[in-house]
Amino acid sequence: MKVCIRCAAIILRGETVLLVRSLKSSENLWIPPGGKLQENDFSVFECAKREAFEESGQLVRVIKLVGLNELFDEKTKMFSLELFFLSECLEDKNLNPNGYVFENENAQKRSPEWFGREALKDLRFSPQDLILSCLGEVVRQ
Repeated sequence: MKVCIRCAAIILRGETVLLVRSLKSSENLWIPPGGKLQENDFSVFECAKREAFEESGQLVRVIKLVGLNELFDEKTKMFSLELFFLSECLEDKNLNPNGYVFENENAQKRSPEWFGREALKDLRFSPQDLILSCLGEVVRQ
């Protein structure tokens, strides 16, 4: 059996969340920045930080693990574990792609954007319950 670990950062700024376009979905789906754990990542926390920076240009502090998804693909015999970390920006960078040099063309296509609760009502995003729960924590504080 093959194993894949994916780490994603649910990045909050006030009452907004940073999402990126999914490149795997043919529909307009928005997701937290994230990707596969690599050999040079010494922890899942570092993987989430690295992926957040690669896909959005944002330096983040990982606060805590807030969710996980386990997936098994019978056809490929691949077990995937997705870990979601509540995170916050260390500095508020402009998300304008012209102001940040992305590492590759795919990162630039992700178009990172901040969304508040109102904007999320008309948006297709995932994982919905987890993101809304994280935003709810901020509102209650």
